[in-house]
Amino acid sequence: MISVATYNIHWCLGVDNVYSIQRIADVIANLSVDIIGLQEMHRQTEQFNDDQLQELQKNLSEFKFSAFLQTMKGYPSNPKSTKGIYGNAILSKFPIIDEKIILFKKGTGYSKSQEQRGAIAVLISKGIYNQYKSGQTCQYRILFKLDNDKFWFITTHFGCDITGFEQQSQSLELLKFIKNELQPSSENIILTELPNYKKQQNKAGF
Repeated sequence: MISVATYNIHWCLGVDNVYSIQRIADVIANLSVDIIGLQEMHRQTEQFNDDQLQELQKNLSEFKFSAFLQTMKGYPSNPKSTKGIYGNAILSKFPIIDEKIILFKKGTGYSKSQEQRGAIAVLISKGIYNQYKSGQTCQYRILFKLDNDKFWFITTHFGCDITGFEQQSQSLELLKFIKNELQPSSENIILTELPNYKKQQNKAGF
């Protein structure tokens, strides 16, 4: 059986504003999943000089395979910075045999200053099962039964347009991407992290 999850790591900052890659690794380990999509990851930016993907894999030795989608250089709160990269990642205990990416169009919706968004898909050669379980804020653990041995795992981070227009546009782009770029006969899993519109957002699920 295979379990999958999505987790917005919010730069590895907790609700206490403490930066800790180790705490993120502990949360992932406690989820006991085989594949996980991660959003809002820094890799050697000015804000955090760590390579968060590399450090997470050091702390989570079972996740030997990974893929990364760069959505921008630098990081969102300092668009003038070009040091390091920022985006979404996938960690997997099973081999990743192919990957494809899409960067969504910008300039749609009410939020005109939105950051670049995108999705990354990885092809994994394994099957399995059908049960849903929700966890803490920002974490979702899903278990699937699949008919095919190979499947696409997709993770994305939609925009935060208050009208929802941006997210709708991005979801349509994603569906077109799946239809045109991924094998239509294969099973697909989509895991996304939807923004929380509350004035006070929880960070990293701590």
